[in-house]
This record gives sequence, structure tokens and C-alpha cells, in this order.
Amino acid sequence: LFAPCLAVLAEGYLLSYTDLYKNGRGILFMLLNFSLAHITFHLMLTNMAKKPFKLLQVTYAYPLVPLVSEWLGFGSLMMGGLATVAALAHFYLDIYILSTQFMAYTGRTFFIRA
Repeated sequence: LFAPCLAVLAEGYLLSYTDLYKNGRGILFMLLNFSLAHITFHLMLTNMAKKPFKLLQVTYAYPLVPLVSEWLGFGSLMMGGLATVAALAHFYLDIYILSTQFMAYTGRTFFIRA
């Protein structure tokens, strides 16, 4: 099950040859971090639910956006920032969905009072 992390790290290696690595290294690191966090989150949820983990994830597409934009000549800095924001939004959307399901299951509000 380490293959998804290796895929993101391979994408990070390919991104190290782009303009994003030279001029926006922080954006690149955040993009890869959010992608790995999303994969880890899905791995945790599927493991807890005792369901099989799908090797194909949407999260692989986020690091590919700056690669493709660099290859097409659009520049990877702006597209890397947009991909980072999209990866963060996708991760927080999944956290939001899980927390609302938990609150509906337990009957609690967001602010748990004793």
C-alpha cells in the first residue's frame, strides 16, 4: 500500500525540473503535502471500514497540473498555486463530509459540551 505515496513522490521528482521548483518551492512542497495527506486520509478511512483501498485516486491529478502546464508552455507557478488550493479544498471537503457524518451518527453538535 505504499504505491500511492511512491506515485506522489515520483510526481514530485518530475516537478523538480519545472519552473515551480525554482521559483515556488514552498507551493510545490505544500501541493505534495496536501496530496499525501489526502491519500493517507483515504487509506485510514478505508482501513477502518475494512474496505479495499483503491489505487487510483483523484489526488494524483493535482501534482500533474503544474507538469502539464509547464509542458504546454503556460507556466507552472500560477497553475501550481491553483492546484495547491484545489488539493487543500478537496482535503478539507472530505474532512467536512466525515465530520458531518459523525455528528449525524452521534447526534452531537460541532461544539461538544459535557
